[in-house]
Amino acid sequence: MKILTFGQTNVGMKRDHNEDAFLVDDDLGLYLVADGMGGHAAGEVASSTAVEVIIAELRSKTELIGAYKHDGPFEIRDRLLKANEIAVLKACAEIYRKGQEDKRLRGMGTTLSSMLISGTGAFIAHVGDSRIYLIREGQIHQLTVDHSLINEQLKRGTISKDEARKAK
Repeated sequence: MKILTFGQTNVGMKRDHNEDAFLVDDDLGLYLVADGMGGHAAGEVASSTAVEVIIAELRSKTELIGAYKHDGPFEIRDRLLKANEIAVLKACAEIYRKGQEDKRLRGMGTTLSSMLISGTGAFIAHVGDSRIYLIREGQIHQLTVDHSLINEQLKRGTISKDEARKAK
């Protein structure tokens, strides 16, 4: 399996500062994108905190990640899934804690799309509307589903696809 990685962020045309953070760690097999939200409420703090906490937590699991890469039994897979989940929960807790400690940070948030690759396994963690895609044999496949009000309304049938397009 050949994995090509590249990371870049762009401020875009609406804001004067970048609230995004990303990580490309080919040695660990960890790839993260965090799109900070909140504008005035320090989205860049939330996104960078998410990346810092998750990389620290998963680097502490290097032995587990390596064990899965070389053996891959279900028991190790389940432990690795749990470690990935715990890393995201710790990041959420730290973002919340910072927002409670400093009123200037209240309301900050971030999306997160994370993929940890070990051997032939890929472990996804996903919150929000940043996406993970798989490109294989010239085909693009969306692997994650947006966690957004519009997508939830679409799933429930309370708005049409046309209404959703206009709402964005």
